[in-house]
Amino acid sequence: MAQKERYIPSGIRFGADLPSLANQAFSQNLKPVEFTTDIDFGSFFLVADYGNVVFTQNEALHNYQSSGSYMRVGFDYNFLDTDTSNSVLFFGLRLGRGRTNETLSFSSINNIERNTGWPETTLQTANNGLRTSWFEFVTGTRIRIFDEFYMGFTIRYKISPRYRGNETLRPYYLPGFGRNIDESSWGFGYYIYYRIPWKKKIFPAPRESRQVDPNATNENGNRNGNGMGQPFP
Repeated sequence: MAQKERYIPSGIRFGADLPSLANQAFSQNLKPVEFTTDIDFGSFFLVADYGNVVFTQNEALHNYQSSGSYMRVGFDYNFLDTDTSNSVLFFGLRLGRGRTNETLSFSSINNIERNTGWPETTLQTANNGLRTSWFEFVTGTRIRIFDEFYMGFTIRYKISPRYRGNETLRPYYLPGFGRNIDESSWGFGYYIYYRIPWKKKIFPAPRESRQVDPNATNENGNRNGNGMGQPFP
């Protein structure tokens, strides 16, 4: 019964990505915001993220903007499953999905010969309602600071971006994935969390103490060892 109880969730943790919140205040080109939550099932955690991004790039002859939202869902395995503070050192997988709108405005001016006398006009093309997906390998920590507050980081290796929808140009920036230049990209997040517990979590015994003591007696009064009171080699 205790083994089964271990896999009943004991609480839920909510968090926010601190660098994304800082970018909202200080960055002119990148305005992201991301929130995350996880719930425990023994040594595993079900994790979900939600974010929204506005990316702009203003140059002399073109203006580009990408805006949209994304979600990630996946599982983490906790290597600190005996830590009673509910801290986490994890490795996991994610599936990311997003939706974005892109707009590219550019000047018709001739970059080779500008003194043509032709009128300068602004042209525009867009991707509207583009649906995107990708996979991630993740690792990181969620460490208890005090009470039910935690802090930690996540390193992401993102692969296989895919997109479909009203595509009139190759997407440049995919919310949640980043610049769509290669088939893979790296990401980093630093989070602050608050955990809401609803039951006492059952932890497995520390691994070094899981060896059977041969001199101990079981519930029937018999020794667990070789019957001679000597430990096994």
